[in-house]
Amino acid sequence: DKRVVEVLMQQIMVSFVISRRVPGWTPSDARPRIGIYPLANETSEHIDSQLDALLSDVETYLVNSNKFTVVSLERQRQMMNEVAKQHGGGFDPSQIAEVNRQLGTEFYFTGKVFTADERTEDGRRVQYFMFMQLIEVATSATRWQNKSETTKALLD
Repeated sequence: DKRVVEVLMQQIMVSFVISRRVPGWTPSDARPRIGIYPLANETSEHIDSQLDALLSDVETYLVNSNKFTVVSLERQRQMMNEVAKQHGGGFDPSQIAEVNRQLGTEFYFTGKVFTADERTEDGRRVQYFMFMQLIEVATSATRWQNKSETTKALLD
């Protein structure tokens, strides 16, 4: 399952980095600031830890593309705690878009993984679907989205 998810992510990241669909992103523009959010596991498979590890791969891919400024995933919670302290401890987690705005993040990158299972006489076939999207913090508008899919056969 780990390799399947990695292949899906690689396909999506290549598509994202070369995409011209996000308005205003040309080589002469300043690099957009992106935060990375957890990937939702909408499958019956136990791949949560693989999805969590994949976030570091996403972060690395975006940083190494040299097209984006990436808000550190590991430091994001610390930064949110600092914002909470500055506001007298009155931080409301449902106000994440406001926190991202305060941290200077313009977009956040997130996604989800689904499966479709099919039983056969001699095993099972699992089809994986990964959807990734870029959301604009200020408006919640989806600025980019892509889907990747693959099939894995499992013998019983």
